[in-house]
Amino acid sequence: MFEKINKVRKIDRQDRMQPKNAEEMIKKYSLESMKLYDYLDKMVDYINLKSEIKVSEVLWENPNPSIAFEDNTIINLKNSNYDYLEVFFIFSISEANLKNQQSTSCIKGNSVTLYSIGYSTGAMVRRILDYVDDVTYKARNGRRDSSNNNECCIPIKVVGHKLTIK
Repeated sequence: MFEKINKVRKIDRQDRMQPKNAEEMIKKYSLESMKLYDYLDKMVDYINLKSEIKVSEVLWENPNPSIAFEDNTIINLKNSNYDYLEVFFIFSISEANLKNQQSTSCIKGNSVTLYSIGYSTGAMVRRILDYVDDVTYKARNGRRDSSNNNECCIPIKVVGHKLTIK
């Protein structure tokens, strides 16, 4: 039993002796600070080299988000220079607080479903935007629970994101 206690004390002492920061590590291992900083600079350069850059552009905006968004409404995007879309929408025009937007994403060439569940009412709202081509989407009827309701899931804007590797 006493041997175990002594081993634990020895390990604790070793842990306390470990460097707590870069300066202590430089002193303990007799490293020149420039070598360490050069190594860190190389790591940062490597991370930056491999990271993705996201370029975003608003491709469409709803001119009047306070009115119903009818079935078969066509959304024409400005261009097709994107890898995926992010669609911003509001729950309904009766709760048309533009500061309380939601968003959902889809990869280029796919339809997208806007959906939400009301936190006060528990109502589920949804709308599908069907992919037509790279610059055109067509809206279906909005739905609130099991009923058609074109006053819900109103698209506000569509943002295209292009990812490039440095």
